[in-house]
Amino acid sequence: MPEVRVLLVDDNVSVRTTMQQVLQAHGFEVVADANVNDALRHIATAIKPFDVLLSDLHMPGKGDGLIVASAMRHANPRAITLVMSGYPEMSAAAAAILLQADHVLLKPIEIQPLIDLIREKLIKRDIPRTRDIAETVATILEHNGAATVAHWLERVNANEDLTHIALTAEERTGHLPRLINDLVRRLRKPQSLESGRVASAGAREHGALRREQGYSAAMIVEESRMLQVSIFQTLQNNLTKVDFSLLLMNVMVVADEVDWQLTQAIRSYVGEQQAPLAA
Repeated sequence: MPEVRVLLVDDNVSVRTTMQQVLQAHGFEVVADANVNDALRHIATAIKPFDVLLSDLHMPGKGDGLIVASAMRHANPRAITLVMSGYPEMSAAAAAILLQADHVLLKPIEIQPLIDLIREKLIKRDIPRTRDIAETVATILEHNGAATVAHWLERVNANEDLTHIALTAEERTGHLPRLINDLVRRLRKPQSLESGRVASAGAREHGALRREQGYSAAMIVEESRMLQVSIFQTLQNNLTKVDFSLLLMNVMVVADEVDWQLTQAIRSYVGEQQAPLAA
């Protein structure tokens, strides 16, 4: 493969320096920038176009990475566009998908999988693709529930605070299929953030069970954040199938429903009286 030009953008000097050195050691030509303005200047003035953009999502502005990715998309649509984030909010995740970033990488990033991903994307970028029949977010989540749970459990198992409570995989993930099913049912109803919430028996039972298991409220919140990330990762993995005409509203509903389930779980955790379940 000819020499590949990479534009690396990250305001963290340690991350930027380390990744630049590693990428260069693997044979890539790397231009490294610490901010959006420098990145935009390099994109606009490049004599030889970049093959890959690898940009942090927050630098330090909330949408900085998306600005850089959008500029690269317009200047060089053939470039592989990769954005990095620790815990992408659902709004940022939706924006990245709508921008059709080639991949969203969750930090911390392992180098060898990153190198393999770049090379794979470069090989495939000129292969014509036939688009699958567009699917709704509800269908994608329903068909990929097991993968979403597995990704969530992987992230939880890497968190020392959460694994401090010794549970089996079944005990730790037992609530997720019900919560995902509740989410899928809501996504299949007429989309409304104001009137779409329905009481969730699964969320209530989850909050009470976590209290019995010794969880803190903060640990329940952290699990919920990881669920949003895992749902987003499932959508990212099925990007070619997503019905983009419904995506933005779908993602807003996902974010609202996960937060609503968290609210119900916390109320149950603290023993707060809640309204009766809807029939």
